[in-house]
Amino acid sequence: MIITNREEVIDKAFGVFVRMNYEKASIITLARACGLTKTGIVYYFPHKLDLFMAVADKYVLQMHCDCVRLAIVPVRWRSSSGNTWRG
Repeated sequence: MIITNREEVIDKAFGVFVRMNYEKASIITLARACGLTKTGIVYYFPHKLDLFMAVADKYVLQMHCDCVRLAIVPVRWRSSSGNTWRG
């Protein structure tokens, strides 16, 4: 499968970085995972660090948003004294 946009490259690269760490994941390995040549991936991300930062931005931000969304869900419980607390 050939990748045709930047977001798809980021998604495929995430899988590579999860399986390997940043140091072990070569630009060639990342390109192959995307069905691209080295030149093809460099078109989107000139340096491996640029790609890694894009992956981190997307997935860390996504996790942060999910955590914030969970944190603002109202919590209700009733204590043994019968008082209701709402947070």
